[in-house]
Formats: sequence, C-alpha cells, structure tokens
Amino acid sequence: MIATATLTDSIGRRPLTVYPYAITVVSVLCLGIICCFDYTAKATSSLLIFFACLATFSTTGASAIGYAFAAEIPQQRLRAQTAGWSLAVPNCIAIIFSFCTPLMINGSAKWGVKTGFFFAGTGTVAVAIAWFILPEAARRTPTEIDEMFEKKVNLRKFDKYVTEVQVHAHELQDRKKAVDEV
Repeated sequence: MIATATLTDSIGRRPLTVYPYAITVVSVLCLGIICCFDYTAKATSSLLIFFACLATFSTTGASAIGYAFAAEIPQQRLRAQTAGWSLAVPNCIAIIFSFCTPLMINGSAKWGVKTGFFFAGTGTVAVAIAWFILPEAARRTPTEIDEMFEKKVNLRKFDKYVTEVQVHAHELQDRKKAVDEV
C-alpha cells in the first residue's frame, strides 16, 4: 500500500489497479492448479505459499487506489452519491464472499484451495471490466475530468487527451516566455 500511495501520480491509477489485480488472478489460478496435485510435498507446498503471498501482496497494494477513484472521478454534484455506491457495492460483495468462501473451502462443497479456480474466474471478469471502464485520472484536475466526460472522451484515452485547460495553460506559458524575452 505504501508503494501504491507513493507511485499513484507517477505511474498512474489505472495501471496500479488493473495490473496488480491481474497478478492476483494468475496467483489464485495457480493455487487452484497446484491443489490438483499433491500439495503436501515440500516443493508444491512452497509454491502454494508463494502464490498465496503474491495474491495477498498484489491485492492489498491495489486495494488502496479505489478510494482515489471514488474521490476524483465523479462530478462534484454526484460525488457523494457515486462515492457511496462505489464503496458500498464492493463491501456488499465482500460480505457475501466472507459467508460463502468458508462454505466453499470447508463446507459441503469441500473445494479446499481449489476455490482459487472460482476466484480466478470472478477476478478475470473484474479485471476485464476494469480494463474497459477505469479512466486514468493521474495529474488531472476536477475541471479537466469533467471536460473529458462532457466531451465523451473514451475512458481508456483519458491519459493522452489534451484538455482546453491544458491548451490555455500552454498559451499562457508561451505568452509569458514572449514577455520575458522582450
């Protein structure tokens, strides 16, 4: 989480969200695959621990960035409602999973660590959705973000779009340079 908080503006919010969650998906898929074999052997149990730690590390690092999206992306008039929904929905899903996961692992399903297959499937869907709907808002002002939404800029092109605010700022810099040169 410290690395995520430190690198948010330099690397960007979108890559710090999508890529760690993709790593988590691959990790839990590997957990499921490992458990199809004898995972009590020393080599496979070491792999089990490695992929469990990798999944935990990558998920924890990426989870902090959701709050930045909830605070930055919505327009001012919709911010409270959007932030509320964007934080309530995942918490409801977490409550459902906190009830269902023990049943999948130890309950009547007895999937054990093969539960990784289930989470790899749901995680793949989540990463695919995030890939298409998460805009990059690093180094953008609320005015710039509002402008891009009003002009219906493709969400995946937010990082390369030149806003009117940026154009105006460049014009002011050019004028200042011209005045300084005189």
